[in-house]
Amino acid sequence: MIFLVFTALAISGCTNNATVQPSTLKVASQLYSLGGIHWYEYSGSGATDNVTITTRTRFEFGDEIYKGLPTVHVRVIANTSVLLNETIFFVNADDNSLDTSLALPPMNASDIVDTYTCKVNDSLLGAHVRSEVFGHVVDHDAPDSELENISRNASELMDQWKSNAQLTYLGQETIVVNGVTYDCDKYSYIINDIPYVVWNTARAPLPVKITYTVKIKVPDNTSMDFTILLQGWG
Repeated sequence: MIFLVFTALAISGCTNNATVQPSTLKVASQLYSLGGIHWYEYSGSGATDNVTITTRTRFEFGDEIYKGLPTVHVRVIANTSVLLNETIFFVNADDNSLDTSLALPPMNASDIVDTYTCKVNDSLLGAHVRSEVFGHVVDHDAPDSELENISRNASELMDQWKSNAQLTYLGQETIVVNGVTYDCDKYSYIINDIPYVVWNTARAPLPVKITYTVKIKVPDNTSMDFTILLQGWG
């Protein structure tokens, strides 16, 4: 099971400017200037009454010859922790009294997925997957039967980079991320029926903060608000 979840840590020190000024950015892809970098990393968190999820996801990308063809090699390194906010109670069978209780430990997963996309026709030529969930490790070159699903996941992850989704300018806001103060332009847009809000600054090649809402199947198929923060790039 591959956990490619985007999330983030808490943010502090926000102030809001009431005056909304016109913006020159029109579509979501303009928020991403990746030409001069080879990696970036986000971390984050989201929570409901029943579950807390934290992740750290790093993207690495560059040109590479694969099977004799020029490709874009993308590596996604994702670490995910899922904590169910549940407690197991043990009852004394003799008198039905509470004997002890045990909080469930976090469920951790780590994934490294390498994809090789042909620069000529954008087809996925191959992929390698290493996934560890609950101590069980899967490490293999993906067979052709898995490539379509991996390609779909990769496309969803890169939708932000290429999307022509229309931006709505929400104004300016000063935020603090990892102790650094950023004066940001704030936008909203929708991709695949998911509404996003982003904080963008000329000091970073991609948004320093993104919020969105996702459906969490475990344990109760509820909605969870996610916030992700940019941890670095280079």
